[in-house]
Amino acid sequence: MTDDDRLNLEINAQAKFASDALPKRTDVSKLVPALAREFPHRSSEQILLKMKHVWKDSGLYWNAD
Repeated sequence: MTDDDRLNLEINAQAKFASDALPKRTDVSKLVPALAREFPHRSSEQILLKMKHVWKDSGLYWNAD
């Protein structure tokens, strides 16, 4: 399994957690640093974009401020 595969699995797991917590918003800015430490092959900005894509596709909302 590649690092990108593992990262995608983790992002999807976080999206599932956020979905289970509806209707709350998830503060993805708090999740990105932890994922960036675990997946250093991607920048924080790339991870944030991936998270936003998955969240949007899952019908979730986020705070990124």
